[in-house]
Amino acid sequence: MKHLHRLIVTSATYRMASTPDVDNLALDPDNRFFWRAPSRRMEAEAVRDGVLYVCGQLDPAMGGADIDYQQGLAVKRRSIYFRHAQEKQMEFLRCSTARR
Repeated sequence: MKHLHRLIVTSATYRMASTPDVDNLALDPDNRFFWRAPSRRMEAEAVRDGVLYVCGQLDPAMGGADIDYQQGLAVKRRSIYFRHAQEKQMEFLRCSTARR
């Protein structure tokens, strides 16, 4: 993990600034060419599916029964198959502001 962390931190992409360049901002103030993207949060489901995919553990099978929230950490199917009920949410997918 240390090697991977060093590789990420020293990469040119990681070290790029997220603030707009003054010259580019003058050329394209309305962002018509999409050279800068607004930051936005990812949904917990997308993060979970992405982590499982990168690890090679995501089950890509389509269809089938929905997944109970208690089996959420054990089942490797896509998050779209979770039952969605406000009172029964998997801890990983629960919003941090909802726990306050």
